[in-house]
Amino acid sequence: MKTTDTIEDGVSEGLSIRHIEAFLEQLRAARYAEETLRKKRWILITFVRWMKIKNVALAHLDEFAITTFVKRSIGAPVTRVQFELAVLRLLLAYLRDETIVRLPAPDEESAADRIYGR
Repeated sequence: MKTTDTIEDGVSEGLSIRHIEAFLEQLRAARYAEETLRKKRWILITFVRWMKIKNVALAHLDEFAITTFVKRSIGAPVTRVQFELAVLRLLLAYLRDETIVRLPAPDEESAADRIYGR
């Protein structure tokens, strides 16, 4: 699929159009409808722009960043918010599976340490 959208150089601190297109290609292979892919792509492009404006580096992409992005539209329909959240969580899982984004660091304190500390 040829991309017609350009976001300056196509990169927001590492999250590039190339990453988005690879993610969408994986969804296409899973037989997502083209209309659904188009909607997802629109959200992802908006997210890349938001990351650039907010200076969110790819290394810092996590659930908090996604939640912050989704909360930007106060008063948005619940279905839209849920769709955006689902798309971005799916993207984050993809980026983690591809080792583009690291999993969050585990708590330094183990469960046993917390129990012992009580």
